[in-house]
Amino acid sequence: MSDIHVQPFHHAPQREQLALPADYTASLSLFVEQQQVEQSSIKISGVVHDFNNLLAIILTHTTIALNKLPVDSPARSHLDRTVRTARRMAELSNQLLADMKSRRIESALLDVNQVILETVDLLNPRLTPKAQVDLHLASDLYQVLGNDSQLQQVIMNLLLNAADAISAPPGHITVSTSNITVLEGRRLLVNAPSPGDYVCFQVVDDGIGMDQQTLDHIFQPFYTTKPAGAGIGLTATLNIIHSHRGGVQVFSRPGCGTTFRILLPAVAEDEF
Repeated sequence: MSDIHVQPFHHAPQREQLALPADYTASLSLFVEQQQVEQSSIKISGVVHDFNNLLAIILTHTTIALNKLPVDSPARSHLDRTVRTARRMAELSNQLLADMKSRRIESALLDVNQVILETVDLLNPRLTPKAQVDLHLASDLYQVLGNDSQLQQVIMNLLLNAADAISAPPGHITVSTSNITVLEGRRLLVNAPSPGDYVCFQVVDDGIGMDQQTLDHIFQPFYTTKPAGAGIGLTATLNIIHSHRGGVQVFSRPGCGTTFRILLPAVAEDEF
């Protein structure tokens, strides 16, 4: 016989007690929760759809303005960045819609160096007031299998966090790439999911750094030390890296800056 849970029946005139089986109560609770999630998904999808429509208007008018400018106009570079940023926003919103609909995100062979260069160029107006960005990119870097929009999101999050950590501009941010091989005995050291060849990219800043208590929580949803922070950037970063079968390492000390090291499985062209 099922256990009995007794709950108040608030709609009865004399507040009678309605006895329900425990398994029925659990099923009803799960059903209500699923309905709430479904309704939230529908609302979010609607907002993203409207956002895409507004974004299309921005892209259209910005492109028209760009085409009307003289070739040598200084404003062209700013409008060009606006167009590329708007397209990037459209990719992110489409990615959100795909996640809501449980669609598979498309993957392709990627050059991580190229993704880094494009992201640094997009963020240049945000980064240069705070720090000098130095790039040390390996010329013989392996390719990885992944989604360029998601990887750009990772790099963007790390670069913006690095800039925010610099309290006394001008600081320095160094982005580097390299090929590494993870051996069986060193798996825990580099936090890689399995031995093999990896593309490694690092983002190093000379900002304020983090203490151990902060390090223990940085990947938790909604955890932030920024006054206006949302606390979702590093959570999203970790989820993306894990979905690419990669690993993340963080090194930091107060007053000594922070290093984020990302590992992504290398893929040979004949394997794809």
